[in-house]
Amino acid sequence: IIQTAHSFGGKVLVDAAQTAGLYTPEIEDYDYLAFSSHKGLYGIPGAGVLVIKENTPDLKPFVFGGTGFKSEETEMPATLPEKYEAGTQPLPAIISMNAGINWLNKIGLQTIKEKISSLTHHLLEGLSSLNAQILGHHSKIGNIGIVSFNLLGLTPQEVNKVLDEEGFCVRSGLHCSPLAHETLGTIPNGTVRVSFSYFNEKQEVDRLLDVLKKIAS
Repeated sequence: IIQTAHSFGGKVLVDAAQTAGLYTPEIEDYDYLAFSSHKGLYGIPGAGVLVIKENTPDLKPFVFGGTGFKSEETEMPATLPEKYEAGTQPLPAIISMNAGINWLNKIGLQTIKEKISSLTHHLLEGLSSLNAQILGHHSKIGNIGIVSFNLLGLTPQEVNKVLDEEGFCVRSGLHCSPLAHETLGTIPNGTVRVSFSYFNEKQEVDRLLDVLKKIAS
């Protein structure tokens, strides 16, 4: 897609909010890259990053206001990155994102990928023995630890309610992607979504599967 867009002179923005930290695109593949602090980078919510490839045309800012920089001027600064940073920066989120990145580098991305992939496939194997509809394609390579499914005969909200009562934090619904669910045929209720992190353990997956078996029966 990127190569095709570039062949027509287009510029490409990649949304890596779900993948940055686990699978971050190489800078030569895109023109702009956007991601957030609170998913794969293990920071708190509130910060976002826009990477602009060198020699890529500047974007016009759409939010204006004080920056605490060149305060004697009435216009937004023309320099990067200040021209895009109106107002007070979310310093706690930025600091936590930096700590998360340092932690990722300390543990090692491959170690984190392997653990999340192992947990994901353990859940998928368990779901395959249930009366479950598993959405999406899963492989050993490129898995970002997200499993979306439904237990047939039950709405995702009903399943979520029971899991919540059992102490599991999962999400049910359309997950900010109504068109994807329209394509999958899961409108209007969506799916149950489980998202793993490095801090989850195999025993938690086993207990989740035990509860899902009880729900399914």
